[in-house]
Amino acid sequence: MAIQFLNNPKVGDNVKIEIGDSADLQIYHDGSNSFIRENGTGVLTIDTNGSEIQFNKGTSDYMLRLIADAGVKAYYDNSLKFETTSTGVSVSGSLISEINASGNNVISTFKNANTTSGNRSAIKVEQQVNATGSYSAFLGSTIDGKLFLSNDSITANHLLIDTSGNSTFAGEVTI
Repeated sequence: MAIQFLNNPKVGDNVKIEIGDSADLQIYHDGSNSFIRENGTGVLTIDTNGSEIQFNKGTSDYMLRLIADAGVKAYYDNSLKFETTSTGVSVSGSLISEINASGNNVISTFKNANTTSGNRSAIKVEQQVNATGSYSAFLGSTIDGKLFLSNDSITANHLLIDTSGNSTFAGEVTI
């Protein structure tokens, strides 16, 4: 059975448009908020043969973009903050990870599955000094379990701590 609307159909607040034998899909407005509700046993699928699905505020402010074969982009006040890429994710601005638990807790794990000898994983912190220069610090681990801290190079060992807690310093140590 097909329904054809020749004009814009209008229904009042708190009136549900129900689709399916058991009102599985409902579309309605309660006077304050608008709803699309999947009320059955399946999933709500939004499908497009276009290039993307967008959630917008008005006609010009992006909130969320789901781009076919190219990722997801999330916005705060129309400013891109998070996006998936072919290699992972990209975050613009601060990334805050908070845990509220007692005892010892791992907040984040950065895993490098490459087991090549000499391979290292590190967190890089970069401080912009001026328009043309910056300084970087690396905190990471070596493939044999050593912790390293270095300036401006992921391969340098300015401070190296082995698995027994023994430390090796490069350069002068002032106490």
